[in-house]
Parts: sequence; C-alpha cells; structure tokens
Amino acid sequence: MTVPAPRRVARDQSRLNLIDYVLMGIGASLAAYTAGMSIGRDDTAQFLATGVVAGTALSYLVRTLLGNTAVMKVDGILYAAAFACAIVGFPTLNGFLPEEGFARDVMMAGILAWMIVLGSALTWRDGTLLFQAIPSVALFGLVGCYDTFAAAPYLFFGFLVCLAIVLARANRREMMRQAVESGYFNRADAPSTPQEFPEQSPELYEDIRRGPWRWLAGPEWALASALVIVLLSRIGAPALQEAAKPITGAVRIMAPRSVRDRLRDTAQSQPTSYTVGRGPNGSLSDRVVYNADLDRPRYLRTAAYEVYTGRGWSTNVQSIPREGPIGDSVGWATKQIGDQSHSAKFLIRPQSFTLQIPLPAEPVRHDRSLFVRPDGGGNVQQGSRPILSGTLIESTRNPRRVPARLEGPGADSLYDDSRVTSRVREFALNAAKGSLDDYDKASRIASAIASQVKYNLNAAAVPADQDPADWFLFGGKEGYCDLFATSMTLSARAVGLPARYVIGYLPEMGDGQGHYVLREADYHAWCEIAFEGVGWVVFDATEGAEQVEGGERGSSDAERPWYTATWVVPAIRGGLAVFALGLGYVVLRGRRPTVRAPRWEVHRAYVGYERAVRRTLGRRRHPGETVEAYALAVGGEAVGLGRRFERALYGPVEPTEPEVRALRDETKGLKKK
Repeated sequence: MTVPAPRRVARDQSRLNLIDYVLMGIGASLAAYTAGMSIGRDDTAQFLATGVVAGTALSYLVRTLLGNTAVMKVDGILYAAAFACAIVGFPTLNGFLPEEGFARDVMMAGILAWMIVLGSALTWRDGTLLFQAIPSVALFGLVGCYDTFAAAPYLFFGFLVCLAIVLARANRREMMRQAVESGYFNRADAPSTPQEFPEQSPELYEDIRRGPWRWLAGPEWALASALVIVLLSRIGAPALQEAAKPITGAVRIMAPRSVRDRLRDTAQSQPTSYTVGRGPNGSLSDRVVYNADLDRPRYLRTAAYEVYTGRGWSTNVQSIPREGPIGDSVGWATKQIGDQSHSAKFLIRPQSFTLQIPLPAEPVRHDRSLFVRPDGGGNVQQGSRPILSGTLIESTRNPRRVPARLEGPGADSLYDDSRVTSRVREFALNAAKGSLDDYDKASRIASAIASQVKYNLNAAAVPADQDPADWFLFGGKEGYCDLFATSMTLSARAVGLPARYVIGYLPEMGDGQGHYVLREADYHAWCEIAFEGVGWVVFDATEGAEQVEGGERGSSDAERPWYTATWVVPAIRGGLAVFALGLGYVVLRGRRPTVRAPRWEVHRAYVGYERAVRRTLGRRRHPGETVEAYALAVGGEAVGLGRRFERALYGPVEPTEPEVRALRDETKGLKKK
C-alpha cells in the first residue's frame, strides 16, 4: 500500500508573519526604550520596552488565531481608541511607571511612549503595524531635541533598518493582493497555479518579480539603503555640522527643566570636598566623555581645592568674594600674565549631557552658555550640551619666583601647612636643598616624589588612621594621581610655595593634528603653584615615576574597543575605496554592457516613442499612467505600437532582435507623422 506524500501547505505571501512582528517589535521597543533613557530612568526605559515586546507578541497571537476573519478589520478603530486612551488617561498610565514616570514638562514624550505600548497590542494588519512608525519617529525627534541620551541616534538608525524592511515586505504583500484581485492569473500566458487561493502560490510571487514589477525594490534593497544612510551620516554629518555652525550656532535647544534636574545629580559637577587614597582606581573605562581641539596636549582643569582636611581636599568658592587668587583665580592669573603672553584657540565637545566643561590654562573668551568658575573650571549655565570654543592665554615668561605674599580673601589657605606631617616636611626640605629659585625648588620636589614612589591604579586604599601623603611617601609607596598631587601640594607648601590641588583631564589619545579624545580613564589630578608674572604653573609629580605593570596611567579595567585599534581607520578607508571601485564598475558595466541585450535596445527605442506621443499630447506620461493608457490618449497607430512596447518591456519572453528593429523603425515612422 502506497502512502501518499503529505500535502505541502504553501505560505500565504499576502499576510503578515512572524518576521514582520519581530522587526516592528524591535523597532518600536527601541523608540520606547529611548523615551525612558532620555529622562535618565533605566527602570522606566526597560518597563516601556518590555511592554512593547509583550504587546507585539499578543498581536501576533491574535493574528495567528483569527486569521482573516471579520474581527481583524476593526484593528484600526481599536488602534485609534488606544491612542485616545494614551492622551486622556496619561496621568493614570504614568502612575504605572517606576521611578515617578514622566514629569509634566516631558509629558508629550510619555504620551508617545504609551501610544507605542498600547498600539503594539493592536497591530493585526499591515496598516496598523506600519502606523507604529508615526509615534516612534515623533518620539525619536523629541528625544533628539532633549539631547540627553547619547545613544539615541544609533537606536534611531536601528529603528530605520527595521522599518525599511517591514515597509518593503508590506509593499510586496500589497502587490500580491492587487495581482490576485486584478485577475493577473487569468491571462493567457499565466503560469500553472492554484486558482482557489492564488495568494498562497510561490509561483505568483516569482512571476510578478519577473514581470511588470521586477524592478521594485525588495527587503534586501531597503536594508542596504538604510545601511548606506547610516554610513553617509557617520561620514558626512560632522562636515555638515561644521558647515552649518555659522547658522545654527545661535540656536539653542535645551532639555526640559525636570530632565536637567534629574541628570544634575549624576552629571559631572564640582563637589565641595574630595577624598584621596580611596583604593583601586582602575574602574575608569574607555568611554569617551569629551573631544577637544587643542594646539598641544594640555591639562584641562575642572576644579581646584585649597583646604587640606587630612583625608582629602575641600573648598567653598561660592562663599568667597570674587577677588584675589582664590576668589577669581582666572582673573588673577590673567593679570599676572599681562602683555607678555601668547594665545591659542581651543574647542571642547561634550559627548553626553554635562553640567561641567574642563578648560585649559586661562580662558579669556568662551561661549555664552558657559561661565568660568573662580577655580578655573567651567559650568554650563542652563544644563545643555554645548560645543565650547574659545581662546586661552599663557605667559611667555619663565617662572622664577612666587609672590612675596598673595593678597585677597582665603589666600592664606594656599600656604597652609598646618596639617603637613613632620616626615613629609623633612622630605620636602631635603628635596629643595640647593635650589636656584622657587621654580627649581618645586621641580626638585616633583622629581623626588617621582623617584620615591610608583604609579599604580590598583594600589590599596590608604588606612583610615593614616595621613594620605605620609602613607603614600613612606608606607605603601604606590598610588595614583590624587596621592601624587596631594604629596606635591603639601610638600610645596612645606617650603613656602602657594599651591593648590587640581583635578581634570590629561588627554592621552590624539591624531597628531590637534584633535584629542578625552576618556574616563584620562581623569587626572595635579598640583598648581602661583608664580609672579606667570600665574598658575602645573607640577605633575607622576611624570617620570615608575609605573606598575597593569596599573599604568590611562589604563582601565575594560578592554579597549576593537574600533580604537590603529588598523581600523586604514581598513575602513581601504574598504570604502574597494566599495567605490566596485560600485563604479557595476554602474559602468550596467550602462555600457559589452553585448547589449535586446531589452536594453527596447528601452532606448521607447524613449523615442514616448517623445513622439508627448509631442502629440503636449504633456508627459503621469507616474501612475501605464504605457497603454498613455497611447490610448493619442489613438491611431500609437495604441498598437504602445502595446507591443509594453510586451517587449515587461513580458516574460525576451524580444528578438528583428522585433526590436521593427519597433525602432515604426517609432521613426510615428515621429514623422
């Protein structure tokens, strides 16, 4: 007995399937996740993204169970009702979110996010599934205005890729439906295919791809187009940004107040105290926090401290009048420098939301969105993400002597050596013996510290009952920049030099053309000493110090990303060059083939035919007008010739050379009439 082979059930090419739901679910969840991250709430972002995934899974389940029943046709009404619920019921829905949800001034972002979440459960057909793109695009645009989530552009590109593929697939399904409804399978040369459910026929799909719609872009072209957009934006966006800067430089879009207040707690800002020697400091990552354009590698200060507490440093510049070396350290240094100086341009670009900008030397001109604090760092006035450009000055004199005595409120704290231990004082005095001037004295102390201890980011914390500088120099003898800077500052004060403890960044990565990358791992500390006629001079005791393997300056606990390797840029350039050459070859080969196919000649002949018809009608062919309809508007011989052109251009059988010559000859005759 012969067992019949199981009947293969053809896939319905005209219906949504799992791939469409997966793609749109990913795209919509990226938008919802971005909404939560834009207000600085991780839990909210995860909650919204999970809601979209759950809703999309529910829609797929409904679609699978109900198929093409009449119930599916009410999805548009239900979808609109969900949008109305998101608007009217937002206060209630917002209460379901963790961490207080969306504040009043970012309510629109919350409404759009809930539209995506609620709508995801009602995407039963192509129309509602694709409509998810509307609130998603609006949400990405709103987050772009906030400019508080650095990864938003990358997630937006991921969303575009998903949307492009789904859109191409939806367009193909619509073609299938229209082909069936138009009786495409009832024509004389239709392939053998099931007539009861032709939309389930792979033959139909392949036939229309070979036939009139063979040039329609499919999902693969949509994906390629989205990737090209990403590539072009990464290459061309920086150039466009620079070109548009004269126009857009005056335009400022700020995050809402609730977002700024939320992120103010986590943004980099100057604390009033700073503890040193807290233990291994190798947790700083390679994450880029600033980009800088500088004339040379420079120390970029963010804050300075004058008062030593025995465990660290403190300051309260807000309570000090704006005068003297502490109240206005930049102004004091600028006066000291005077006319004997040179200037240099600088530009600092934060890579994420920040309330603080590191500044080089003494800035004398800067963007209005930033004000220079008394200690020389910069604060953003309204919590934005500015691109700060300005000019700095520095003295051309050689530093020799410190001022006899600094004047002004709080200036005495720069000399305060009351907490310097006897061993540190003795160490400093011995190191400074035989000095020619104050600069030589400070340099000798820095060299003595560098030869006394080792640099190690993984050094243990200073014991709670020990003075950090004393323990560093005579106990542990290993540490990181804050201990080096503390020891240098206290040792300088021990020999009568006015010194302060400074934190900021020291860039390690540059391209040799003045462009520097500032990473978290470039965070640094150093000592600055006030010199007469020069201003603040940097003394970094880490220079020349032996570094413990694995604990070197600038290292981190994370492996450096592969894209920072030296081979990446040349490889990308080489790949782009090969791609450009290959694309050029394909284009030229397609435009000028060695042996032209007959259908290529039909295209050329049709250009003349369309010109002749246009001359008679006095208008061009409309985009949606077929060749036959265009010819019918003229009548006569043009109709029959147009139908022959249509078969030659779009028919399944390639025209022969005699047929092409006949078309060309008849077209010439039509032109003469």
